[in-house]
Amino acid sequence: MDVISRKVVDNYTIGFRNYIAISIVEGIDGKLLYIVSEPSLNSIGEKIYNSVYSYIVADVNILKTFSSFNTFDDGYEYTKELVYKICKKIVKNCRVELNTTEFIVYYILRDFIGYGEIDPFIRDPNIEDVTCDGFDRPIYVFHSVYEWLESNRVLSYRNLEKNIRRLAYKAGKEVSIAQPIVEGILKPEGYRVHIVLDTVSLSGHSFTVRRFRESPYTIAELINRGMLSPAVAALLWLAAENKQGIIFYGPTGSGKTTLMNAIAMFIPPELKIVSAEDTPEIRLPFHDNWISMVTRLSSDPYIQNITLQMQIESAMRQRPDVVILGEIRSREAYSFFQAVSTGHGGLTTIHAENIESLIRRLVAPPMSVSRSLIATAKLFVQVLRLVDVKGV
Repeated sequence: MDVISRKVVDNYTIGFRNYIAISIVEGIDGKLLYIVSEPSLNSIGEKIYNSVYSYIVADVNILKTFSSFNTFDDGYEYTKELVYKICKKIVKNCRVELNTTEFIVYYILRDFIGYGEIDPFIRDPNIEDVTCDGFDRPIYVFHSVYEWLESNRVLSYRNLEKNIRRLAYKAGKEVSIAQPIVEGILKPEGYRVHIVLDTVSLSGHSFTVRRFRESPYTIAELINRGMLSPAVAALLWLAAENKQGIIFYGPTGSGKTTLMNAIAMFIPPELKIVSAEDTPEIRLPFHDNWISMVTRLSSDPYIQNITLQMQIESAMRQRPDVVILGEIRSREAYSFFQAVSTGHGGLTTIHAENIESLIRRLVAPPMSVSRSLIATAKLFVQVLRLVDVKGV
């Protein structure tokens, strides 16, 4: 993508050795763009990189070694020795600059431990979502400050397919014509990935990665960001502290789970918490008496599916003080409200535009929650993303 920039709005460095430079620029049409810059290799550097790459993919034992590394730091020394070893074979009498060698090491780490061409997006702590809607189309990111931004990175069909296979592998999933839609958890980061193949998408292969902060937002941070007022925060604090039922509702991406997690940290640490989620987003760093459960979907008829409803029922057998359900979607809604009605604290989220649509969703199948049960929840908190207004 050719970028004619009028103004650099923001810039910062991220990733291994801060080699990745990120710039938020204002294009000629006034639209903000997300520009990724990585170290450049000269012709000798590219030759060495290609040789190292070929050497690695041809050796199963080396590939196994790389698969054992979780971080770039874990694999740095091993990769550095490998690069120097091949450098000596290729460049006998030619001196290779130290920076070039370090950059080669970076790219090998990126491509064998990281996420290849999309790795910079995964490393940026300001990014919440990374989405690719098809080949030869720019990757888009959702930035915590600037929201949706078009990036300067475009994947060819071959590279998109390669990245999709890598994402599926890191999520421990198999994507194929027989199973063209796959969702999983990327390891070791714990981010959620959703993959769709071109067999069921007219736009071609696509993927979306939902990133989560390593440390959850505190209520003070959310107040400073304009998400809620101190008075509302105090009310939610009291409700959580006194084991009340709290339902956070709103559209996708409005911050329901973020707010719920911040409020959950107000639950007294001596209380027992059991959480159930499709994707492990809840983080409670100050609660030791907490059990976190996740669902398990399987295409194998001999492996049992573990649903949210089953987890809520399991949670009730573990004598919890508070039950946290990541998101209500189906029959687990009834089990959740049953738990709240029997005196347990409860926090959950649900997609709904307003309180009327929320009630309609809850009372209709497959949720089928009676209005009397719904009334046992004490607080219904609407979370919205407001356009042209600071905060949410």
